[in-house]
This record gives sequence, structure tokens and C-alpha cells, in this order.
Amino acid sequence: MTKRYKQAREDYEFLKKHHEAEVYDITGGFNLDEHCFDLLESPTKTAAARVYEDLIKYSFNIGFESESYGNTSYDEPDLENEKVKEIYERHGLI
Repeated sequence: MTKRYKQAREDYEFLKKHHEAEVYDITGGFNLDEHCFDLLESPTKTAAARVYEDLIKYSFNIGFESESYGNTSYDEPDLENEKVKEIYERHGLI
């Protein structure tokens, strides 16, 4: 497993868990189908790392969507949390 892939996956999984949510995609701006086809064309850890990195960038710009008891909420990234901030800094977003 490449270091880049491992780091990107760990970062994305932490962000999802911390925010208890998925990346918010109101406009359909993140085309997961396109990313999946790119990954199928080049099924490498490098290609998979790019998908995670793009999801991290998208989450920084768009935020997170969570649902609780049938209610949907939309939240910006929690930049008050040091680990969240560190992740976004590592990916050049802060």
C-alpha cells in the first residue's frame, strides 16, 4: 500500500467519522461516477489516492451532510478541531 494512498484514506475516513457525515453534494459537483471510471481504467493505489484527495478537497469547499431522525443538516468542516485542521493543511487547503 503506498504511503500516499494510506494517508489519503486515513484522512478521509477520519473526516467522515469526526463529522459523522458524508461529503455534502447539493449541486452534484463531485462526479463519483467519473472518478470510478478513472479508477477502473487505472486500478492503482495512486489513482485511488486521487479519489480520496479529491473527496477531501471537496469536503473542505462544500462541507458535510448528515441525517438524524429524518432531518438533514449541512455543516462546514470543523476547523476548530486540531486533527481536522492538520488534515486540511496537509492537503494544501489551509
